[in-house]
Amino acid sequence: MFKKLSSMLVLSLFMVLSFAGSSFAAVYPNSNITIKSGDVLVTNNTSSAGLTGHAGIVVNSSGDVATIRGYGFHPEIQSLNTWFSTNRNTKVVRNSDSDLAAKAGSWAKDYVKTHPNVEYGLNNTLGNLNEVYCSKIPWLAYYSYGAEPLYRASQPSLMKPYDWIYVGDSGTKGFFMAGVIGNW
Repeated sequence: MFKKLSSMLVLSLFMVLSFAGSSFAAVYPNSNITIKSGDVLVTNNTSSAGLTGHAGIVVNSSGDVATIRGYGFHPEIQSLNTWFSTNRNTKVVRNSDSDLAAKAGSWAKDYVKTHPNVEYGLNNTLGNLNEVYCSKIPWLAYYSYGAEPLYRASQPSLMKPYDWIYVGDSGTKGFFMAGVIGNW
């Protein structure tokens, strides 16, 4: 009995020491895609104001997402569980510059914190911080650090949710498609 207990103790100690200091990266639900701050999430599960899809930007390694749900709502940070409870089909668009991506994620988190009462709206230029929509938040976050995906800040253009898929597929400004979760 003592020999068996001692063997189990040695095995347990070996396992603890073997994994000590190693870090396990969190992954998105139902995938093997590692969560990275700055990831732009795009889903095909919603439609609002005639725009297909919905988008947000991951603000930390836990996967919290900065987004805005639509008219009548304000920018918010959603947990990853909240995002995937309504957006099971999600494409992950990532920037190859991990420092830029982390800064963009942090910017988005700060934007939500400092602009809690901003209204949802589509009637302004991309560079305007006082009215946003879901896919504009990640655009603003990357633009703040020099990446201007597709459109210039002064253009009266919309950065639609599916535009992020194009950016990921085309490799624009170092973006790429990191993976697909669910059905498209």
